[in-house]
Amino acid sequence: MTTNTAAVLPPARQDPRQVVNTLKRTVNWNDAGIGPGVQFANSFPMGAVILGAIVEIVTAFDAAAVLTVGTVGVAYNNLIAAGDVDEQTVGVTGPIMRGAGRGLTAAADVTPYAMVTGVLTVGQAVITYTFEGGFDS
Repeated sequence: MTTNTAAVLPPARQDPRQVVNTLKRTVNWNDAGIGPGVQFANSFPMGAVILGAIVEIVTAFDAAAVLTVGTVGVAYNNLIAAGDVDEQTVGVTGPIMRGAGRGLTAAADVTPYAMVTGVLTVGQAVITYTFEGGFDS
């Protein structure tokens, strides 16, 4: 194990077995910070192969709401972009393959953020990512 390295916060979620791992985040219209982006509880580990995302709209959002997920800057849209999900329709969308592969995690652990923009008074979504843990096979 490498020593004297800074811990990633939030920590990467990584299972040493060759199994599919998941990252999941529930977002509600009234979550603190939902407009600028809320952090997932865990990160993708370095070298992880992102397999895709499934988004379940549990409660439809307001008409102008836009859900995005990403790892870069304030836009947070390189994993799920505007138009990938119908935020006004209850149901499941996916798999969403934007950001799939190892490109995002090649150099370091990466933390995704979810954001919903618009004038919000209602809505809930569950975002689930599947990925391979980044270990050598």
